[in-house]
Amino acid sequence: MESGTKRIVAIVLIVVIIVGVGLGVWFILIQPTSHGWTTPGISGIPEERWIKIGMMGDRGELEGDQNWMGGYLSARKINEAGGVTINGSQWAIALSWEDTDESASDFSTSRAVAAAERMVYKQECDFAVGGFRTESLLAYREPFMTNKIPFLITGAMTDIFCTDVEDNYNTYKYTFRISPYNSSHSSSAFVTAVLYMYGYLRAVYGSDDVNHMGILAENLAWTEGIRTVVAAYIDGTYGAGTVPSDGVIAFDPEVTPTIMNSNLEQLEDGGCDVVLIAISLGAGLTMTQQWAQHQRKFLLFGSNVQAQTAGYWDKTNGACNYEIGSTTATRCNKTPKTIEAYDDFIDTFDEHPIYIGFGAYDAVSLIAEICEETNSISANDFIAKMETFTIDNPRHGGAGGDPTAWWPTTHDLVAGYQGGTLFAYGIWFQWQNGTKTLIPSFTSPPQYPSTLSPMGTLKIPDYFGWDYGA
Repeated sequence: MESGTKRIVAIVLIVVIIVGVGLGVWFILIQPTSHGWTTPGISGIPEERWIKIGMMGDRGELEGDQNWMGGYLSARKINEAGGVTINGSQWAIALSWEDTDESASDFSTSRAVAAAERMVYKQECDFAVGGFRTESLLAYREPFMTNKIPFLITGAMTDIFCTDVEDNYNTYKYTFRISPYNSSHSSSAFVTAVLYMYGYLRAVYGSDDVNHMGILAENLAWTEGIRTVVAAYIDGTYGAGTVPSDGVIAFDPEVTPTIMNSNLEQLEDGGCDVVLIAISLGAGLTMTQQWAQHQRKFLLFGSNVQAQTAGYWDKTNGACNYEIGSTTATRCNKTPKTIEAYDDFIDTFDEHPIYIGFGAYDAVSLIAEICEETNSISANDFIAKMETFTIDNPRHGGAGGDPTAWWPTTHDLVAGYQGGTLFAYGIWFQWQNGTKTLIPSFTSPPQYPSTLSPMGTLKIPDYFGWDYGA
């Protein structure tokens, strides 16, 4: 090869390398954090007529994916029906997502804040929906508040998000909690649900077989109230010592199978007949497997987020049989829209919606509804309308709950019986032979409306030896 040709080839190679490296840097630094906008179910609407909703959550993790799924399905349904009419013009719901990394055990608050800043300054969203881990959301909510962008929380239950509104309204009035129903600020709703389920178990099997309750929870901010308040209420209702002195365990979310088994052994040795669980991350799988493998003689009930998913039976090889979970809804007619939303999830994503999925579904629907009613995408108009949804004037039409209202000073979701009306509430299900089965619990007044069906029958492992109907 002649020297001139060699030089040309060398130059071309250098250019290719430079361009390749440049593209690689672009892909690594820009592409994974710049996800653009999509208008599910509709096309041809110019960007100036998009209602831009930023979906905040960690993609590839259960909670973040559910937030996106719920929002996507709601947006698609709205857009396929013609979108949103504002001042006589057709608008589309547009979605974008940013990865907040908040479910990871080594989550980074700085990465979450950067994701929020991209959504605010680059994507220029009008609204935001999401939020899961308290410790992360506290930081990445701030760019939205600073820029007066309404943020509908779908996954974080800690008190501070709503007490902030009360303590510093002008800064945090843009925050509303639409999910989960059992927020800490309305913790009495969750406490009541636990009390009634425990009472139901005692009524069915008798106080000889059900007389002590343990609590097993992740050592994270969202479980603090559960570990303290629930134990106090159980002891206060059924007598001191109903929750044994060593019957409340807070464990590291990265717990090993060996340590988890030790925790379960401690609860069993302490005489616990039922154990309330509060687990949002992967440790729920470890717990379920260890519980079944060692045939611990206590019933698991409570919040194990992983157990709400479609594939949990297969993931545990059936070890979750008899485990009782609390969730927003399963495939039942909780509201006129629940089954439709549930089936849409399964048909589209081959997955069951969990509380965050329902929360995001209803959040996007609510944003669209208010924008159409107010003929505006203004944050102030949105807040003013949201604050009208009170106990005396609730909003109807949700898939996860109906009716829906917020406490005016905290923007927290109203839960339980208020003014004689049943507001946001969760349901109890039990894994039975591969199926999530809706089961009852005793309440006064009844927790479940008569329209909530079909209802199954509670079951327990044979090795428990409990006497049914005692």
